[in-house]
Amino acid sequence: IEVVPEIEAPLVERPLAFSPEDGRYRVVDYKYKTGKGPGNGEDRPEAAATDGRKLQLPVYVLLAAEYARTRDPTADAAVEKAWYYFIARRWSRGPLVQRSFPAEAWNGASGEKIRDAVARLLRGIRAGEFFVVPGTHCRYCEVSEICRKDHFPSRTRAERHRARGADPS
Repeated sequence: IEVVPEIEAPLVERPLAFSPEDGRYRVVDYKYKTGKGPGNGEDRPEAAATDGRKLQLPVYVLLAAEYARTRDPTADAAVEKAWYYFIARRWSRGPLVQRSFPAEAWNGASGEKIRDAVARLLRGIRAGEFFVVPGTHCRYCEVSEICRKDHFPSRTRAERHRARGADPS
């Protein structure tokens, strides 16, 4: 696993767990959910990451790998997976639902798609492009109440950008 050099941000949460018995790091991110089912991409983290929709677990894997290397560069500690632990009483498979992103997904075709998505997002951030792309996913969005999707100037800019053939995501 190679860390994407453009990602230089402090880790605010502490979702990392180390298992001394097998020398593996695992990342667990607990999510409390009140809806009746998983939202956009929550049920399939690897597919959501390759689409560029949900990149939190892949980034956690990279950060955990970097953390393991800095703790002991000579050790053979490995990052196994990053997990969402959904505490979801209303889900049919609840109250605890676990979904994971395997570290090896960074290799091969999936990893290339994820790197492309991250690079595309970073290019947009550097260019100051923060487009709103309304769609059916807005129904499941945790921040839809405060989103600019209904802000006319923002929506118009996004539509003009799309009309020019540029990818707003």
